[in-house]
Amino acid sequence: MPLKTPNKFTQIFPRRGSDWLLAGHTWSVNSNEQGVFATLSPWNLAQDYLLTADKENNFLNVQKIDDATNRSNAEAFWSQSYSRKLVVDEEILVYKDGSIGGLFKLKFTPRQNDNDIQETTSEKIFSTSNNRVYRALLKTDKYIVSYHIDDEQKLYFNDIETKALVKTVNAPAGLWAFNIAYIDGEIYIIGARGNAVVYKYNESENNFVEVLNEPSSSAFLSLNKAPNGLLTIAGAVSWGGSSSGKVLVNKRQSDTWIDMTCLLGNESGVVDTEFSSDGRFIYLLQKVGAITRIKTAFLSTFEGCKN
Repeated sequence: MPLKTPNKFTQIFPRRGSDWLLAGHTWSVNSNEQGVFATLSPWNLAQDYLLTADKENNFLNVQKIDDATNRSNAEAFWSQSYSRKLVVDEEILVYKDGSIGGLFKLKFTPRQNDNDIQETTSEKIFSTSNNRVYRALLKTDKYIVSYHIDDEQKLYFNDIETKALVKTVNAPAGLWAFNIAYIDGEIYIIGARGNAVVYKYNESENNFVEVLNEPSSSAFLSLNKAPNGLLTIAGAVSWGGSSSGKVLVNKRQSDTWIDMTCLLGNESGVVDTEFSSDGRFIYLLQKVGAITRIKTAFLSTFEGCKN
Protein backbone atom coordinates (compact mmCIF):
# COMPACT_ATOMS: atom_id res chain seq x y z
CA MET A 1 0.00 0.00 0.00
CA PRO A 2 1.54 3.37 -1.02
CA LEU A 3 1.55 5.69 1.99
CA LYS A 4 0.01 8.56 0.00
CA THR A 5 -2.99 6.48 -1.07
CA PRO A 6 -4.50 4.86 2.04
CA ASN A 7 -6.63 1.74 1.54
CA LYS A 8 -5.17 1.14 -1.94
CA PHE A 9 -3.84 -2.33 -1.21
CA THR A 10 -2.14 -4.59 -3.75
CA GLN A 11 -2.71 -8.27 -3.06
CA ILE A 12 0.51 -10.25 -3.48
CA PHE A 13 -0.62 -13.61 -2.16
CA PRO A 14 -2.85 -15.56 -2.62
CA ARG A 15 -3.19 -14.96 -6.35
CA ARG A 16 -5.50 -17.79 -7.41
CA GLY A 17 -7.66 -20.53 -5.95
CA SER A 18 -4.88 -23.09 -5.64
CA ASP A 19 -2.88 -20.71 -3.42
CA TRP A 20 -5.45 -21.23 -0.68
CA LEU A 21 -3.84 -24.62 -0.05
CA LEU A 22 -1.20 -22.60 1.79
CA ALA A 23 -3.67 -20.32 3.56
CA GLY A 24 -2.78 -19.70 7.19
CA HIS A 25 -1.01 -17.34 9.57
CA THR A 26 1.56 -14.76 8.55
CA TRP A 27 3.36 -13.88 11.78
CA SER A 28 6.18 -11.67 10.52
CA VAL A 29 7.04 -9.53 7.47
CA ASN A 30 10.36 -7.89 6.64
CA SER A 31 12.39 -6.75 3.63
CA ASN A 32 15.84 -5.98 2.27
CA GLU A 33 17.21 -4.80 -1.08
CA GLN A 34 16.37 -8.14 -2.69
CA GLY A 35 12.72 -8.40 -1.79
CA VAL A 36 9.92 -8.71 0.73
CA PHE A 37 9.67 -11.77 2.97
CA ALA A 38 6.93 -13.19 5.18
CA THR A 39 6.53 -16.27 7.34
CA LEU A 40 3.67 -18.51 6.27
CA SER A 41 2.12 -21.09 8.62
CA PRO A 42 -0.62 -22.97 6.73
CA TRP A 43 -3.65 -24.13 8.68
CA ASN A 44 -3.70 -27.52 6.96
CA LEU A 45 0.04 -28.25 6.91
CA ALA A 46 2.53 -28.84 9.73
CA GLN A 47 5.48 -27.21 7.96
CA ASP A 48 6.12 -23.48 7.85
CA TYR A 49 7.17 -21.58 4.72
CA LEU A 50 9.00 -18.41 3.71
CA LEU A 51 7.07 -16.35 1.16
CA THR A 52 9.13 -14.09 -1.13
CA ALA A 53 8.00 -11.19 -3.32
CA ASP A 54 9.99 -8.63 -5.27
CA LYS A 55 9.91 -4.87 -4.74
CA GLU A 56 7.38 -4.49 -7.59
CA ASN A 57 4.78 -6.48 -5.59
CA ASN A 58 5.24 -9.64 -7.65
CA PHE A 59 5.05 -12.98 -5.87
CA LEU A 60 8.21 -15.00 -6.49
CA ASN A 61 8.01 -18.25 -4.56
CA VAL A 62 7.72 -20.01 -1.24
CA GLN A 63 10.32 -22.28 0.30
CA LYS A 64 9.93 -24.64 3.22
CA ILE A 65 11.36 -23.54 6.58
CA ASP A 66 11.11 -26.87 8.39
CA ASP A 67 9.99 -30.47 7.97
CA ALA A 68 7.61 -30.76 10.93
CA THR A 69 4.98 -33.48 10.73
CA ASN A 70 2.70 -32.10 13.46
CA ARG A 71 2.12 -28.50 14.49
CA SER A 72 0.79 -29.49 17.93
CA ASN A 73 3.64 -29.32 20.43
CA ALA A 74 3.40 -29.21 24.20
CA GLU A 75 6.48 -26.99 24.57
CA ALA A 76 5.26 -24.32 22.11
CA PHE A 77 3.20 -21.30 23.12
CA TRP A 78 -0.41 -22.39 23.55
CA SER A 79 0.68 -25.86 22.30
CA GLN A 80 0.90 -24.74 18.66
CA SER A 81 4.30 -24.30 17.00
CA TYR A 82 4.72 -21.34 14.63
CA SER A 83 7.47 -19.34 12.94
CA ARG A 84 6.62 -16.14 14.78
CA LYS A 85 9.54 -13.85 13.89
CA LEU A 86 11.93 -13.28 11.01
CA VAL A 87 14.94 -10.96 10.78
CA VAL A 88 16.28 -9.94 7.38
CA ASP A 89 19.54 -8.37 6.20
CA GLU A 90 22.11 -10.24 4.06
CA GLU A 91 20.63 -13.47 5.42
CA ILE A 92 17.16 -14.44 6.61
CA LEU A 93 16.67 -15.71 10.14
CA VAL A 94 13.47 -17.28 11.44
CA TYR A 95 12.69 -18.54 14.96
CA LYS A 96 10.04 -21.24 15.36
CA ASP A 97 8.90 -22.09 18.88
CA GLY A 98 8.48 -25.51 20.50
CA SER A 99 10.70 -28.58 20.77
CA ILE A 100 10.23 -29.14 17.02
CA GLY A 101 11.38 -25.58 16.28
CA GLY A 102 14.61 -23.64 16.49
CA LEU A 103 16.54 -20.87 14.75
CA PHE A 104 16.63 -21.32 10.97
CA LYS A 105 18.79 -19.55 8.36
CA LEU A 106 17.55 -19.15 4.79
CA LYS A 107 18.74 -17.40 1.63
CA PHE A 108 16.95 -15.28 -0.94
CA THR A 109 15.96 -17.45 -3.90
CA PRO A 110 14.87 -15.83 -7.18
CA ARG A 111 12.20 -17.63 -9.15
CA GLN A 112 13.95 -20.50 -10.94
CA ASN A 113 11.14 -22.22 -12.83
CA ASP A 114 7.36 -22.47 -13.03
CA ASN A 115 7.11 -24.18 -9.65
CA ASP A 116 5.82 -21.86 -6.90
CA ILE A 117 7.49 -23.98 -4.21
CA GLN A 118 11.26 -23.76 -4.63
CA GLU A 119 13.91 -26.06 -3.23
CA THR A 120 14.55 -24.93 0.33
CA THR A 121 17.73 -23.21 1.49
CA SER A 122 16.71 -23.60 5.14
CA GLU A 123 19.26 -24.73 7.72
CA LYS A 124 18.60 -25.12 11.44
CA ILE A 125 21.52 -23.36 13.13
CA PHE A 126 20.49 -23.37 16.80
CA SER A 127 17.96 -25.00 19.07
CA THR A 128 17.10 -25.48 22.75
CA SER A 129 14.87 -28.11 24.31
CA ASN A 130 11.75 -25.92 24.15
CA ASN A 131 12.64 -22.92 21.91
CA ARG A 132 10.14 -20.73 23.72
CA VAL A 133 10.87 -17.58 21.72
CA TYR A 134 7.73 -15.58 20.99
CA ARG A 135 8.77 -12.64 18.78
CA ALA A 136 11.93 -11.44 20.53
CA LEU A 137 14.67 -11.95 17.93
CA LEU A 138 17.19 -9.43 16.57
CA LYS A 139 20.72 -9.00 15.25
CA THR A 140 23.35 -6.62 16.62
CA ASP A 141 26.80 -5.97 15.18
CA LYS A 142 28.14 -8.98 17.14
CA TYR A 143 25.25 -11.25 18.10
CA ILE A 144 22.00 -12.91 17.18
CA VAL A 145 19.91 -12.20 20.28
CA SER A 146 16.79 -14.13 21.31
CA TYR A 147 14.69 -13.98 24.46
CA HIS A 148 13.47 -17.32 25.84
CA ILE A 149 10.38 -17.54 28.07
CA ASP A 150 10.85 -20.85 29.86
CA ASP A 151 11.05 -22.01 33.48
CA GLU A 152 13.69 -19.28 33.66
CA GLN A 153 13.59 -16.23 31.42
CA LYS A 154 16.88 -15.68 29.58
CA LEU A 155 18.58 -13.74 26.82
CA TYR A 156 20.58 -15.95 24.46
CA PHE A 157 23.54 -14.50 22.53
CA ASN A 158 24.77 -16.40 19.45
CA ASP A 159 27.85 -15.34 17.52
CA ILE A 160 26.79 -13.53 14.37
CA GLU A 161 29.35 -15.38 12.22
CA THR A 162 29.63 -18.92 13.65
CA LYS A 163 26.09 -18.96 15.12
CA ALA A 164 27.54 -20.69 18.21
CA LEU A 165 26.00 -19.85 21.60
CA VAL A 166 28.28 -17.33 23.34
CA LYS A 167 26.39 -16.64 26.57
CA THR A 168 23.02 -16.59 28.31
CA VAL A 169 21.82 -13.97 30.79
CA ASN A 170 19.07 -14.51 33.34
CA ALA A 171 16.29 -11.93 33.08
CA PRO A 172 13.99 -10.75 35.89
CA ALA A 173 11.65 -13.56 36.95
CA GLY A 174 8.28 -13.40 35.22
CA LEU A 175 9.38 -10.99 32.47
CA TRP A 176 7.67 -11.95 29.19
CA ALA A 177 9.14 -10.46 26.01
CA PHE A 178 6.63 -9.90 23.23
CA ASN A 179 9.18 -7.89 21.26
CA ILE A 180 12.78 -6.75 21.44
CA ALA A 181 14.49 -3.62 20.11
CA TYR A 182 18.05 -2.52 19.48
CA ILE A 183 18.23 1.26 19.92
CA ASP A 184 21.43 3.30 20.05
CA GLY A 185 23.47 0.18 20.69
CA GLU A 186 21.32 -1.05 23.58
CA ILE A 187 18.85 -3.95 23.86
CA TYR A 188 15.30 -3.29 25.11
CA ILE A 189 12.95 -6.04 26.26
CA ILE A 190 9.35 -5.06 25.44
CA GLY A 191 6.57 -6.95 27.17
CA ALA A 192 4.95 -7.66 30.51
CA ARG A 193 5.77 -8.45 34.11
CA GLY A 194 2.39 -8.41 35.81
CA ASN A 195 1.57 -5.36 33.67
CA ALA A 196 3.12 -3.53 30.73
CA VAL A 197 6.88 -2.95 31.13
CA VAL A 198 10.02 -2.19 29.15
CA TYR A 199 13.46 -3.24 30.42
CA LYS A 200 16.91 -2.29 29.13
CA TYR A 201 19.73 -4.82 29.18
CA ASN A 202 22.84 -3.24 30.70
CA GLU A 203 25.73 -5.12 29.11
CA SER A 204 28.48 -3.58 31.26
CA GLU A 205 26.72 -4.66 34.46
CA ASN A 206 25.14 -7.76 32.90
CA ASN A 207 21.73 -6.89 34.36
CA PHE A 208 18.35 -5.41 33.47
CA VAL A 209 16.99 -1.96 34.30
CA GLU A 210 13.28 -1.10 34.19
CA VAL A 211 12.76 1.97 32.00
CA LEU A 212 8.98 2.02 31.57
CA ASN A 213 6.05 0.69 33.60
CA GLU A 214 2.37 1.19 32.74
CA PRO A 215 0.10 -0.34 35.43
CA SER A 216 -3.13 0.18 33.48
CA SER A 217 -2.07 -1.92 30.48
CA SER A 218 -1.26 -5.61 30.09
CA ALA A 219 1.83 -5.48 27.87
CA PHE A 220 4.00 -3.24 25.75
CA LEU A 221 4.31 -4.56 22.20
CA SER A 222 6.35 -1.85 20.46
CA LEU A 223 9.16 0.63 21.11
CA ASN A 224 10.49 2.80 18.32
CA LYS A 225 12.81 5.81 18.08
CA ALA A 226 12.55 8.53 15.43
CA PRO A 227 15.34 8.74 12.83
CA ASN A 228 16.49 12.10 14.27
CA GLY A 229 16.48 10.66 17.80
CA LEU A 230 14.15 13.32 19.22
CA LEU A 231 11.09 11.13 19.90
CA THR A 232 10.61 7.60 21.20
CA ILE A 233 7.15 6.00 21.01
CA ALA A 234 5.99 3.04 23.13
CA GLY A 235 2.71 1.21 22.48
CA ALA A 236 0.85 -0.98 24.98
CA VAL A 237 -2.33 -3.07 24.86
CA SER A 238 -4.67 -4.70 27.35
CA TRP A 239 -5.94 -8.27 27.15
CA GLY A 240 -9.48 -9.44 27.66
CA GLY A 241 -11.24 -6.66 25.77
CA SER A 242 -10.33 -3.94 28.25
CA SER A 243 -10.04 -0.43 26.74
CA SER A 244 -6.96 0.58 28.70
CA GLY A 245 -4.27 0.41 26.05
CA LYS A 246 -1.73 3.23 25.98
CA VAL A 247 0.70 4.96 23.68
CA LEU A 248 3.42 7.06 25.29
CA VAL A 249 5.98 9.47 23.86
CA ASN A 250 9.37 10.43 25.23
CA LYS A 251 11.07 13.61 24.02
CA ARG A 252 14.83 14.08 23.69
CA GLN A 253 15.64 11.04 25.87
CA SER A 254 14.22 12.64 29.00
CA ASP A 255 13.00 10.72 32.05
CA THR A 256 9.39 11.71 31.34
CA TRP A 257 6.92 9.73 29.24
CA ILE A 258 3.86 11.65 28.02
CA ASP A 259 0.47 10.01 27.41
CA MET A 260 -0.69 10.57 23.81
CA THR A 261 -3.50 7.96 23.77
CA CYS A 262 -6.19 10.64 23.35
CA LEU A 263 -4.85 11.38 19.85
CA LEU A 264 -6.04 7.97 18.64
CA GLY A 265 -9.53 6.85 17.70
CA ASN A 266 -9.91 4.51 20.68
CA GLU A 267 -8.06 3.13 23.68
CA SER A 268 -7.57 -0.41 22.39
CA GLY A 269 -3.83 0.20 22.43
CA VAL A 270 -1.01 0.15 19.89
CA VAL A 271 0.43 -3.07 18.48
CA ASP A 272 3.18 -1.61 16.28
CA THR A 273 4.71 1.71 15.25
CA GLU A 274 6.79 2.86 12.31
CA PHE A 275 8.40 6.22 11.52
CA SER A 276 8.56 7.41 7.93
CA SER A 277 12.09 7.36 6.52
CA ASP A 278 12.31 11.17 6.70
CA GLY A 279 10.99 11.18 10.27
CA ARG A 280 8.08 13.50 9.47
CA PHE A 281 5.37 11.01 10.44
CA ILE A 282 4.73 8.22 12.90
CA TYR A 283 2.34 5.43 11.89
CA LEU A 284 0.55 3.61 14.73
CA LEU A 285 -1.19 0.27 14.24
CA GLN A 286 -3.97 -0.06 16.81
CA LYS A 287 -5.20 -3.31 18.29
CA VAL A 288 -8.70 -2.41 17.06
CA GLY A 289 -9.80 -0.16 14.28
CA ALA A 290 -7.12 1.73 12.42
CA ILE A 291 -3.67 2.78 11.36
CA THR A 292 -3.18 6.36 12.51
CA ARG A 293 -0.64 8.81 11.08
CA ILE A 294 0.60 11.73 13.22
CA LYS A 295 3.07 14.48 12.34
CA THR A 296 6.16 14.28 14.54
CA ALA A 297 6.41 18.08 14.50
CA PHE A 298 3.06 18.15 16.31
CA LEU A 299 4.25 15.61 18.88
CA SER A 300 7.39 17.64 19.58
CA THR A 301 5.20 20.37 21.11
CA PHE A 302 2.40 18.14 22.43
CA GLU A 303 2.08 18.41 26.22
CA GLY A 304 0.08 15.25 26.82
CA CYS A 305 -3.52 14.15 27.21
CA LYS A 306 -5.58 15.95 29.81
CA ASN A 307 -7.28 13.71 32.35
